[in-house]
Amino acid sequence: AAREILLRHDWVTLYTNGVRYLEKAPLIYWSLAASYEIFGISDWSTRLPLMLGFLALVLATYWLGSYAFGERGGLYSGVALVTSIGPYIFTRFLIPDVLVGLWLTVSYYFFLRSLEEKTPSRLTCWGFATACALNVLTKGLIGFVFPIATIGLYLLLTRNLRHLARLRVLSSTVVFFVLAAPWHILAAIRNPAQGQIGRASGRGR
Repeated sequence: AAREILLRHDWVTLYTNGVRYLEKAPLIYWSLAASYEIFGISDWSTRLPLMLGFLALVLATYWLGSYAFGERGGLYSGVALVTSIGPYIFTRFLIPDVLVGLWLTVSYYFFLRSLEEKTPSRLTCWGFATACALNVLTKGLIGFVFPIATIGLYLLLTRNLRHLARLRVLSSTVVFFVLAAPWHILAAIRNPAQGQIGRASGRGR
């Protein structure tokens, strides 16, 4: 898919072996295409975006751990992640889960900051919205459902649902849609038949 982005000069409609491929969110393929554009097509340039994503995830884990539990907590958190076997297994082939973990970690950091601030700042609220939007572009709807469901359950259990009203919901929603919506809209406009097929399949079921 990433190779065909460069061949077709089309960053909206993804293709694999000449067949339209709209089942997956595009961010990981965009990152690979950018790597190919800069470094050429090779095994190394294919693995580079996930490797950088994992390094960013380690830093974000350290960042979140330090914020929540102090410097030592951040260090132990980063070491625990680096010595886990999962990232080494699941970055051997191309799946976006490392990037999903990165955006989740960043979103939880901004949410934790919002709990500590008397009036959550725009940076905090919009940072959370940005992380959720990037996760949607990485993994689809799961990227939004996971953080919202986790945070909603936490606020419910702590009887602090009123905190939601403090998160600049209107402007944060605008930030989220400005980042997450354009590709979905353009893909739908350029591929109307895909939507018709999906609706027909739904009626058939």
